[in-house]
Amino acid sequence: MELHIKPISRQSGISAETFKPGQKVRSWLYHDAAGEVQRMDCLESEAAQFHPDGLILCLWTRVVKKPAESDAEARRQALMGAEELFLAMTGAGDESELELVEQPASPDAATTSPGAQDPTFLGLIALMLERKRVLRQIPTAETGKLCYLHARSKKTITIDRPDLSMERIIALGPRLEQLLGL
Repeated sequence: MELHIKPISRQSGISAETFKPGQKVRSWLYHDAAGEVQRMDCLESEAAQFHPDGLILCLWTRVVKKPAESDAEARRQALMGAEELFLAMTGAGDESELELVEQPASPDAATTSPGAQDPTFLGLIALMLERKRVLRQIPTAETGKLCYLHARSKKTITIDRPDLSMERIIALGPRLEQLLGL
């Protein structure tokens, strides 16, 4: 048995008024006279005017939220933030873009809080930017270093080779998520 239920409506099925953020909307799923499953959305103030002609399967009320940015736009913004962060941390960006504050040294700084010189943190951001074709790795003769070409500015950026052990990546996960919104 297939159910074809229409998606959430953007306007009231009774008054045709467009829903605005903060308004309460009442929704029903019900069987109509023909036995088909139908959906009805209306403002909560109009709910008393609606009388379905069949069995009500469920009903609920929700508050209309502000429309979120599209997923593509959110990903683009996160990528731009990662690019700016990487350029600022490596000194390859404009000085006006981002000011980094050095974290005070602590005994466990290498495992908890990546500072401006953390090669694993930089390496993970570089990998993400390389995957998105913002950076391109280029060969280098220096041992223990990675060299990248920034696609837009054509600047060459050299970083220390990161420690990509599973423990280190897991330790940096929450920090990357917090900074980059991933």
